[in-house]
Formats: sequence, structure tokens, C-alpha cells
Amino acid sequence: MIDGLKLTFDGDELRRLLHERAERHRSEIERLKTDQALERQDSVDCCILPEHMVDGMIERHEWRSEIFDFIYAHVDAAETYRLRVEDLEFAALLPETPAVVEQEEYETRTGLAFQVGRLAQALSRLQHGAFTLRLADPEPGSDAPDAP
Repeated sequence: MIDGLKLTFDGDELRRLLHERAERHRSEIERLKTDQALERQDSVDCCILPEHMVDGMIERHEWRSEIFDFIYAHVDAAETYRLRVEDLEFAALLPETPAVVEQEEYETRTGLAFQVGRLAQALSRLQHGAFTLRLADPEPGSDAPDAP
């Protein structure tokens, strides 16, 4: 019996997938560098990302390609590997998420965060309101105790 979802990959297939992922990141690095160079030549100031943002994106792709290369170097092509969902997610071996799904997940996350923020603000106002009421001067002639 297998506990949980585990997928079996032979070493050759796993190495091929890792190599493809690393190459995809290297291709993206080249595309970003080419776009950045073209933008500098054109001296266009609209509709381009700031250079530091592009540099950050390049750095992230370089890091990811290094991760894939590192894992690739440590996978034995003659072995069989059982990977858990967490392994597949970490190594980005699952098919890419379609843009429409990513957008939907983003909207769900930000919508929930927005609602939690509004709830926190409402609770804060309620707390503040209750605190204000306790500190208010009692009306003359009432039996309310004096405020501290």
C-alpha cells in the first residue's frame, strides 16, 4: 500500500524534465536581456519595466536554473524515483498553471485578504467605540460610576 500520492519517474525521464526546466529559465533570461537591450537602444520611457525590476526577474530565473542544474546533477539516470506532490511542486515538474487559473487564484487570495482587512478595521472601530463609551463622562444625575 502507498501512503499518499506518489508518482514514479525513471532517472532518465526525471533528468530530461529537470533539464527542460533549466533551459526554459535560461531562455527567459536571454529574452529579458534582449528586451532590456532593445529598450535602452530605443530610449522609450513608456510601457517598460524599470531596470531594477528586470534585473530582479533575471536574477530569479538564474537562481531557478541553478536549482534545476543542481538537482539534475544529483539524479541517477539508472534509478527509479518516487516523488510526492511536494517534490513535484518544489521542482516545478507539474504542468504550468494556465493564466486564467492563476488569475482566479490571485483574485481569491486578494479578495479574502481584503475581506479580512475590512473585518479587522470594523473590529478595531468597535473596540475603539466601546473604549470611548467607557471613558465618556456620566450624565449628571445618573448612577454610573466615575471614570478613572
